[in-house]
Amino acid sequence: MSVKKFVFLLLILSFFGYLYSQMSANIEWEKTEIDCGKINFKEPLKLTFNFKNTSMVPLVIQNVESTCGCTIAEYPMQPIMPGKQGSIVVTYDADNIGFFKKTVYVYTNTPEKRTILTFYGEVVKKQK
Repeated sequence: MSVKKFVFLLLILSFFGYLYSQMSANIEWEKTEIDCGKINFKEPLKLTFNFKNTSMVPLVIQNVESTCGCTIAEYPMQPIMPGKQGSIVVTYDADNIGFFKKTVYVYTNTPEKRTILTFYGEVVKKQK
């Protein structure tokens, strides 16, 4: 292959790589980790993880999974349009006394495919 053909091929591949990157969704998180501090035993805790679609294509939250049955996540079912914001709302059932650290996996149509959200703290007996 001649040098000219090789350079031309590299330019074409670079161009298509650039186009692909412009067509991928991008998500920007306000925060991906929350320190809950001390929370009361048997009192469900709601946490909100906010994000923004900073790309030029719709952002799709494909699935959200938690690491245990004590954590339930609500997420947008409709695509998040470019420039718009959304949130993942996580409810933690504080069923066990002691320290905890929980993980929620968010699957999207971004190049990273998955974001890990974490929250942690300590469940204590309610003070009278």
